[in-house]
Amino acid sequence: QCLVGSEMCIRDSSFAVASDLLLMVQNTTDVHFSSIGILMISAFVEVLHRPGNKLPVQAFIICHGYATASSIADVCNKMLHKYLFNAIDMPYDVPVSEIVSQVKKILYFNENRDVLILVDLGSLENITELLDDLPNVNLGIINNVSTAMALSVGSHILDGMPLAEVLELSLIHISE
Repeated sequence: QCLVGSEMCIRDSSFAVASDLLLMVQNTTDVHFSSIGILMISAFVEVLHRPGNKLPVQAFIICHGYATASSIADVCNKMLHKYLFNAIDMPYDVPVSEIVSQVKKILYFNENRDVLILVDLGSLENITELLDDLPNVNLGIINNVSTAMALSVGSHILDGMPLAEVLELSLIHISE
């Protein structure tokens, strides 16, 4: 369903993502947005969902610590010249269930059904078991993430490789 005329169609899902995003910003910064602001962010989200902008695999980096995942993702996204990795930092006192909830929120509006999660260690290695209830999602997980590994995985994704192939090449890379 379109919310704007025929020149630019904004789907309900893009509007919902924009509304959720702006609500999070409002709750953390006390900044409020007008209807035009919501519409502009919705249009931006819609552009991101256009076919030419889609990658075969959606990738997450999830690590323990306050900025570990963000740092690795930032370096990789800049070096690959593409926003590819979503970063989720997991402070020591945050339960895995809260991280799973964040991943589910991101995937809820996503049409990409192949998801790769790069994790550092421990409790995160079994995160796929907690994401089993996501319908029609193919999940892959790679542990012991490093910047070099993420760059390798990212370049495979940018080359258009399907999830199974990215995982297979990563296993070969790890065992060498």
